Amino acid sequence: MKITLRAIFAVLILLLLQSFERAEAGIKKDDIAITAIPLQLILGADAVVREDVRLLEYQRPGRARMEVRKVITILNSSGRDHGDISLFYNQFSDVSRISGAIYDSSGEQIRRFRNRDAEDRQAFDGISIIQDSRVKTLEMFHSSYPYTIELEYRVDYTGFINLPAFMPQSQNTSVQYSRYEISMPADQNLDYKAINFEQNDPEITRDGNLKKMVWEIRNAPKVKRERFGPAWNNLLPYVLVRSDDFNMDRNTGSLRSWEDFGMWMHDLWDGRNEISDETRQEVAFITEGYEDPHDIIRVIYRYIQNHTRYVSIQLGIGGFQTETAEQTQRNRYGDCKALTNLMHGMLTAAGIESYPALIRSGSRGVVTSPDFVFNSFNHTVVFIPLEQDTVWVETTSSNFPPGYIGSGNANRYALVFNENGGTLVKTPDYKPRDNFQLREATVHLQADGSATAGIQTRYGGARHERIRNFTRLASGPLNRALYDDISLSRFEMNNHEVGAALLEPEAWINLDLDISSYARSMGNRLFFNPNMLASNRGQVAETQERTQAIHQNNSYYDVDEFTYHIPEGYRIETLPGNVILDESFGYFETEYIVDEDSGTLTFRRTLKLIPEILPPEEFGTFRNFVNSIPRHDSAQVVLVKG
Repeated sequence: MKITLRAIFAVLILLLLQSFERAEAGIKKDDIAITAIPLQLILGADAVVREDVRLLEYQRPGRARMEVRKVITILNSSGRDHGDISLFYNQFSDVSRISGAIYDSSGEQIRRFRNRDAEDRQAFDGISIIQDSRVKTLEMFHSSYPYTIELEYRVDYTGFINLPAFMPQSQNTSVQYSRYEISMPADQNLDYKAINFEQNDPEITRDGNLKKMVWEIRNAPKVKRERFGPAWNNLLPYVLVRSDDFNMDRNTGSLRSWEDFGMWMHDLWDGRNEISDETRQEVAFITEGYEDPHDIIRVIYRYIQNHTRYVSIQLGIGGFQTETAEQTQRNRYGDCKALTNLMHGMLTAAGIESYPALIRSGSRGVVTSPDFVFNSFNHTVVFIPLEQDTVWVETTSSNFPPGYIGSGNANRYALVFNENGGTLVKTPDYKPRDNFQLREATVHLQADGSATAGIQTRYGGARHERIRNFTRLASGPLNRALYDDISLSRFEMNNHEVGAALLEPEAWINLDLDISSYARSMGNRLFFNPNMLASNRGQVAETQERTQAIHQNNSYYDVDEFTYHIPEGYRIETLPGNVILDESFGYFETEYIVDEDSGTLTFRRTLKLIPEILPPEEFGTFRNFVNSIPRHDSAQVVLVKG
């Protein structure tokens, strides 16, 4: 349910009578009505953060307390999730003193919430089958928009590495007032990094033995993201905070440098990669006769894939400390740390130098950078430095080839750690030609518009990951996946073959299709699109003024070649012209080749996209390139009889 036009008009009239800026910090408990929100904060937003005050008392490494008060006005159904409260805690933290309320648009209280109203249950992250995290939840919803929720709670921390980050604004929300205040003993030092924040440095005050750091944000409208603009973590403001020293479960460490943090990790893992005599004999057996280290890595990795399975386990300090290699071998399962550690131990037994590496996997979250030491990691992989090259291994994958780390781990910093501490190392960056799709097809057109097609497609790099997963599907799900993958309306799949290379990041699909209605018949003419498997791409709309840089993040290389056998008695009447679009960020080409002797038409299509950040003034060039591709992809060939 959205706000009605009449309600919006009434609110705007009242707001126009107010000042757009409020002098006081935050809002008073008796001033929650929507009419107290500045106009510019309502327009375009799904919710308005009226007040978000976080008071963190940092006592010493591993000890802190945070008091939180939040008041959020939810304007429409798209902002409803702000009322779905989830407060996570574990053995190193405790959430208490929960209270809250719901208010209608005029500020009248509808319902109160107490600590006993919060449901307390085990947390589930969708991955881990064993973990000690719990969550207290409140559903603070009202049937009529807009409404306001108020929430207060306290968190006591007894172990941590980073301090809670300050993230005052999320997508499609505006902020009336938000404050992050950290108090600490004057002799303690906290380091910080502000991203996309006008107030880079906090306001710092001292009072005797107490020091305070304060960040504030006031009257911030919804952050807009233009299409193909920067990622949200490059637009929304946030502040990362850490102490020089930390304590987790009586394990003290330092974040003064990446070397120091890596040393802490090494100490947690030290000696835990020792394998049993039985496993050592197994390593000797499976590597017998191999001298090339790549072959040794391959057979050990294949052993890990065939004899263990990935199970996420997050218990206490075990979220950082690995299980022993011997225990993982006995269990035949483990999380990313345990499987990495087991392979590390087996490689050591085979005489291959290797190290565990922490990484931030996936496309979301804080980006690891050399200039600020901060624990943003959520995954572990194996780093193997060889004389001629470097091999990375993703042990949680049961079907990746050795040396392929996966697109979710590519082109980012990993923290490799050993007895000398930690070092940031960049993971492989897969270029367009690594992420390829190469397709060849032979199509026999019939006079009634039907066709038979034999299609062979090879995939590489990031493009091959989904197809490699197809190879693990049973016949029923595989058939459904293939049918869903083919952009044709009426066809039957007579035969198919799906496979993946053992040693390379490549996969393939071979198809034989009967297409009952491919060419459109009108009188003595046939019309058809030679790009048989073209996927529909949306158009990029024209914009009045582009303010954000264009982030062209795609990196792939496609080549399609379709050879059409023209029906007997027909000839080509109309043929689209050849096209070449050549820009720094991409290349597109189509070519039509007629062979009258064989009665064939060959259509060749090439598309290469290169990651690049373009200035806003080049949006027109970028838009024309992107919009031209589906237009040329839908071009028609006309055959005429006689």
